[in-house]
Amino acid sequence: MEPLYLKSDCKKTSGLSFKNALLTPVASACMILCLTAALPATAVEINYTGNAGDLQVMPINYGFSGVNNVLYPGSSTPLRGGNIVTVDVSAGTAPGFVFAGMSNGLNSISSGSLAEIKRGNVVSDVNGGYAYTEGAGNENSNAVASANNVVLQGGAQIGGSVYGGNGVGASFSIGSSTVTTQNNGVTVSGATVGVNVFGGESLAYNASSGMATTNAYDNTVTMDSGTVNGSVFGGKAEGRSALSGDLTMNATGNRAIVTGGTIRTDLIGGSVIGLEQGASDSEMMASGNTATVTGGTINGNIYGGRGSDSSSGPGHTRIVSQNNTVNFSENGIAGGNIYGGASMGTNLSTGDMTIIADRNIVNVSGGTATGSVYGGMSSGNGTATLSASGNTVTVTGGTNGGVYGGASMGENQSAGNMGVASSQNIVTISGGTMNGNVYGGMSSGSGIASLSASGNTLSITDGTFNGSIYGGYTSGTGTSIGTVSATGNTITISGTPVFSANTSIFGGLDSSATVTSRDVLTGNTLNFSLSGVNIKQVGNFSLYNFVFPSSTTNGTVLL
Repeated sequence: MEPLYLKSDCKKTSGLSFKNALLTPVASACMILCLTAALPATAVEINYTGNAGDLQVMPINYGFSGVNNVLYPGSSTPLRGGNIVTVDVSAGTAPGFVFAGMSNGLNSISSGSLAEIKRGNVVSDVNGGYAYTEGAGNENSNAVASANNVVLQGGAQIGGSVYGGNGVGASFSIGSSTVTTQNNGVTVSGATVGVNVFGGESLAYNASSGMATTNAYDNTVTMDSGTVNGSVFGGKAEGRSALSGDLTMNATGNRAIVTGGTIRTDLIGGSVIGLEQGASDSEMMASGNTATVTGGTINGNIYGGRGSDSSSGPGHTRIVSQNNTVNFSENGIAGGNIYGGASMGTNLSTGDMTIIADRNIVNVSGGTATGSVYGGMSSGNGTATLSASGNTVTVTGGTNGGVYGGASMGENQSAGNMGVASSQNIVTISGGTMNGNVYGGMSSGSGIASLSASGNTLSITDGTFNGSIYGGYTSGTGTSIGTVSATGNTITISGTPVFSANTSIFGGLDSSATVTSRDVLTGNTLNFSLSGVNIKQVGNFSLYNFVFPSSTTNGTVLL
C-alpha cells in the first residue's frame, strides 16, 4: 500500500519547536501538516493470525519498555504512519498490545494508521496511532496522533483500553510539552472491551516548571453493538503538574455516537481532566462536543462535554464546559444522569477556582433516563465561583427522573467566599414523563456562600409531571449563607400537560434555614392558559397572567 501524506512548505521539521501553549484547532492542524511532511514514505500491512513469531518486545523510549508480545509495524524502529494492522486469530498467541503506528522524539507524530481487530483476544490495549514525546532541560517537545482509526468487530475481546489516537508527553524541566490528538476514530461493532474506549486521548505530565498543553480535537467513537466495561470518550485531554508548571487542556469538537450495545459506566463526548499538586495555574475547556444516543444502554452518566480538576496547590484554576450537546432519543437507556455540559472542581488547598457550565444543550425526544437531565451543571468546593448559565433543555418525549436547565452546587469548607449561580437557563417541555422536579435553575451551597437562581425560563405545553416545578430554586446549609435570590424567572404553561395532585409551582423558592437576605418573589412571572388544573400549591410570583381558554364559561376553575 502506498500511503498518502499531506505535503507542506515546511523547510525542515527536525527540531521544530511549537512554543505556543494554547493551540487552536487551526494551529494544531498546521502543526500536524508540518510534522507529517517529515514522515518516511514507508508503510506496511500486517495480518496477524496467531503466530507468536510476529510479536516483539516493546522498544525503549516510548513511555514504557520491556513488555513482551507486542504487535507493531517495523522492527527495532517502529513505523509511524500509514500502516494497516489486522488481528484475526482463531488459535495461537494473543498479542499483549497492538499498535498500528508508533512514534517518539521531540517532534513525534503518528498519522493515518488503521488497527482492525476482527477476531480473537488482545490482552491489553489497542492503539490506532501512538505518539510519545519527552523533554529534558529547556527542550520543547510535541506529540501528535492524527487521522488514525481502530475497528473492533464482533469476535474481538480486548482486555485493556482502545485508542483511535493516543498521545503522551512528559516534561522534566523548564521546557514545554504539547500533545494533540485530532481526527482519530474508533468503531465498536459487537466486540467486548475490558476498560475504556477513546476516539483520541492526549496526556501530558509536567514534573517541573515547564508548561504542559493537551488538545483533543474532532475525534469520534461510534458504537452499534458490543460491550464496553468502562467508559467511552469521543476525545479526552488530560494534564498533570507536580510543581509550578502551568496546564492548558482543550477538548473540542469530539463526538460519541451510540446506537446499540452496553457501556458499563459513562459516555462522554469530550472531556478535560486536570491534576495540580504544586503552585501551577490551569485553564481547561470542553467545548463543542456531542454525545448522541439512539439505542443501547449506558449504565452511568451521559455528558456532551465534561471538565474536572483536582488541585492541592495555591494556584488558579478555570474549568469551562460550553456549547456541548447531548441528543437522547428512540430506544436509548441511561442508568444515571444526562448532562449537556458539566464542570467539576475539587479545591484541596488555598487556591481559587472558577467553574463554569454555559450554553450547553440537551435534546430528549425518547428513551429512558433513570436519573435527571441537566442542560449545564457546575460543582465545586473551597474558594470558588460556580456558574451554570444560558443552558437549554428541550424534552419532547421519553421518561426521565427530573429536569434542570442549569444547576450549580457548592460546598465551601474554607474561609473564602463562594458564589453559586444558575441563571438565564431555558427549559422547554412538550412531551414525555418527568418523574422528578423540573427546575429552570437550581443553586445549592454550604459554608460561606451566596446563592442565586434568577432569570430562568420554563415553557410547558404537554407531558406528564409527577414532581414540582420551579423557575428558580436555592438551598443552603449552615449558618453562613449570605444573599439568596430566585428572581426574574418566568414559567409559561399551556396546551395539554398533566400534573400530579402533589405538584407545586413556584416562581422562586429557597429552602435555606438561615440567610442574611432572601428574595424569591421579585420579577417572577406565571403565564397560565389552562383550566381545570388541580395541583397542590402555587406561589412566589409577582405577576400572574391568566389567559382564558376558549372553552371557559362562568364558574370554570382555572387553577
